[in-house]
Amino acid sequence: MRIPKFILPLIFFTFSLLPILVSGQYYNLGQDPSSLKWRELSIPHFRIIYPETFEKRAMEMISFADFAHTYGTKTLGYKPKPVPIIIHNYNITANALTVWAPKRIEMYTCPPQDMYAENWMEQLIKHEYRHVIQIDRTNQGFTKVLSWIIGEQAATGVNGIFVPAWFMEGDAVCAETVLGKAGRGRIPNFEMLLRAQVMQKGHYSYDKAAFGSYNSFVPNRYVLGYSLVANVRRKYGYQAWVTALDEVARKPFIITPFNHGLKKATGFGKENLYRNTMLDMDSMWKYQDKQTPKSPYTQITQTGSKKNENYTFPSFLNDSLVVSEFSSMDDITRFMISGPDGYREIITTPGYLSSEKFSVTKVTTNDQLVNKLGGVRPKLNFRLAWTETINDPRWEQRNYSVIRIFNNSTGLTQVGKVSWFLI
Repeated sequence: MRIPKFILPLIFFTFSLLPILVSGQYYNLGQDPSSLKWRELSIPHFRIIYPETFEKRAMEMISFADFAHTYGTKTLGYKPKPVPIIIHNYNITANALTVWAPKRIEMYTCPPQDMYAENWMEQLIKHEYRHVIQIDRTNQGFTKVLSWIIGEQAATGVNGIFVPAWFMEGDAVCAETVLGKAGRGRIPNFEMLLRAQVMQKGHYSYDKAAFGSYNSFVPNRYVLGYSLVANVRRKYGYQAWVTALDEVARKPFIITPFNHGLKKATGFGKENLYRNTMLDMDSMWKYQDKQTPKSPYTQITQTGSKKNENYTFPSFLNDSLVVSEFSSMDDITRFMISGPDGYREIITTPGYLSSEKFSVTKVTTNDQLVNKLGGVRPKLNFRLAWTETINDPRWEQRNYSVIRIFNNSTGLTQVGKVSWFLI
């Protein structure tokens, strides 16, 4: 059967009119303001792409990046190909991301409010470049062949399927700690949640620890991963993780290549290594606990609740009432007053917090107020202050910080000045 000549042009014309969205990037994090003028620094292993307003700080990045390449590559035994670093300094998000297709590091320059004693940009490049090494190292063997067909998605896809998220983040935290004079691995607050869980409730099953729970609070993959990666490196050497990644790259078709690689290097799979690590940490933490003098305390919140509830950054309003930031698995973040006999009162609900911490200022304490439970407590006059993120309506990579002040006497929230940070 012969196809009429007008059919092919008609098909082409029809498809050209269809609203097809074509994206040049597999991971698109949004646009910066169009008014920005961009510059680039090219050094042997990096291309630093930044707004011209960031010129001075971009020059400082050269030494940080070179240090990360020289020393961050040693314990995985691999030096990746050059990678771009894209700087966003009109965004108050304190974060960075390593993404593939195309591969790059995206960095946000505004430091967090609870930053420890290390340069924020230096901390970011040490952590994120470790992710570049992890992913690029798996671009070998079977995965390399796969990349000839589907491109850079091969390496990131194989990592996403076969390499546990706790290893990716735990290994990066381990690298930032080893290569710096600070790092999260040296901060007691970082391991606090896992330490409390293990000492009070024992260690959970591997699946619960790795994938989380709706019933119990489970520390995140950064905390779990750092403990596992550091303990295995201490007992078996960093080569154990190299072997595991090589198995993932070369033999993803065996279904559990990461586990197989760990068994080759240590004799244990990831679940047994997890249990052994928790036993090691429990022994160390209990020994430290015996050597630590204790201070008396009064329990305010109720125990035995079936819900997973968090009360963070508590501040005393008087001798018995505490205001804290409350959240749970079935509720959004709120500011709440807690007191004896299970007393709880939600005082206000904030928007999207740009920093989890808040400030409390007590004004006066007077009169008597009958609360909803029928009891009597002093009337509290205080103010809360916190910061929220306001997104730009047009540009995804530009947002603002606004200060909110809540007056408990009037029940009103005052909106402070909106500002953006240029760092």
